[in-house]
Amino acid sequence: YFKPPFTAENRKKTIDKIISAKLLIPPYLTNEARDLIKRLLKKNPTQRFGAGTDDAMPLKKHPFFRQYDWEMVYKKCYEPPYK
Repeated sequence: YFKPPFTAENRKKTIDKIISAKLLIPPYLTNEARDLIKRLLKKNPTQRFGAGTDDAMPLKKHPFFRQYDWEMVYKKCYEPPYK
């Protein structure tokens, strides 16, 4: 079971957590997955993956996605892990 990294009993408290709480990533994830999540959830939006002028290229080159051929992804050649 997965839950969002910042949750609270109401919207204001959730936003406060997003702004001020430390991101805790489950230890059972691979190092690549942990690194990817950290980069996607940077508090400063200009520092997140996909925020630069090179768009999604750093994301596509991340080790988490090393097994994927992006042309095959675009052509929907892969079977999704779940439906």
